Amino acid sequence: MTTDNLLEYADRCGYAVIYDEFPECGSLSVDVGGGCIGIDCHVAGREEKVRIAHEVGHCETGSFYSRHMPNQCMQQLENRANRWAYNRVVPFEDIQAAIHAGYVESWELADHFDVTDEFMVSALAYYHDVRGLDFQV
Repeated sequence: MTTDNLLEYADRCGYAVIYDEFPECGSLSVDVGGGCIGIDCHVAGREEKVRIAHEVGHCETGSFYSRHMPNQCMQQLENRANRWAYNRVVPFEDIQAAIHAGYVESWELADHFDVTDEFMVSALAYYHDVRGLDFQV
């Protein structure tokens, strides 16, 4: 899934995506009108893609929170948004196919899926825990 695909998906779902300056957080989502996403206008490339996927994940799963919530609750909602992003951007079956095709390093998989190294490592850990993916990061 490309950045443009994610933006089209957000548009079809009615989530407004606004590019502005968000230097302290880089991106955010709020429960306004069904979901509104803010992306820092200085974010680009792979970082932009994974941020959009994550924020759409918040909207799709209703995982909104305020800074006044306990940290444990916030982390659970962050994890829910991340899981949505992993399943959409780097689906388990596609990762398995890439591994069988010879992508044996996490950075190779990140390049193949056009995501950040950090996102790929997190996705691999998630799939290891949930689906038993046998991959050494």
